[in-house]
Amino acid sequence: NEKAEKPMGEVPLVGSTISSPDGPTVTYHTPNFYLPTAMGIWAVGMAAMLLYAAVSYFRIRARTRESIRFRRNIYLCDRIPTPFILGMLRPRIFLPSDLSREQMDSVIAHERAHIARLDHWWKPLGFLLLSIHWFNPLVWIAYGLLCRDIELACDEKVIQNMTASQKQAYSEVLLSCSLPRKFITACPLAFGEVGVKERIKGILNYRKPSFWVILIAVIACLAVAVGFLTNPERNEDYLIVKGQKTKPTK
Repeated sequence: NEKAEKPMGEVPLVGSTISSPDGPTVTYHTPNFYLPTAMGIWAVGMAAMLLYAAVSYFRIRARTRESIRFRRNIYLCDRIPTPFILGMLRPRIFLPSDLSREQMDSVIAHERAHIARLDHWWKPLGFLLLSIHWFNPLVWIAYGLLCRDIELACDEKVIQNMTASQKQAYSEVLLSCSLPRKFITACPLAFGEVGVKERIKGILNYRKPSFWVILIAVIACLAVAVGFLTNPERNEDYLIVKGQKTKPTK
């Protein structure tokens, strides 16, 4: 409000105009000097992340060239240590050749749950957002939680109608297919790579959540989204820049 006694805030103008005998000389504005450098660093970081994703994908593709089709979109391969899904438009399930038939049934059910939930799209999308916001530690934490929740959700979908003995057998398969956790992965959706210890505890102690718990969780998520994804409307606010009044751009 221009009638207010004090402005909302003051933004100092770093660049200024200096008079000289030959005429006015404008100094280089600080944001104009640092912005190209910052954009260059951001672009290099994003390119490195995308390059890492591309190299990881082609390395895995090279390993699966010698796979044998088991049935439909399921393939057996000798050069992979754990089951995973590869591909977005035509996702394929790759299984290690040394899995037993009982182990295959549990793993295939888990991987099909991934495909039904479109996780082979969500995880690359999450990595793309991480590549854009690679400088933000909160996005790294969010991506790690996304990968964990993707696996937990599929585990719950598979075991929701299992008996206690079937859950124990499923946990043994998960443990046998476990891998050392990598720092960050873009692809693929690996069966035993994310939070194996936590997942086994969740499987053995699983209880189907009640309707009210789900409803409260949904309401809480919507409330947080409204709070963080919207901005308050500001009318008649202005900033002081070296004595000049400027209204915010809408």
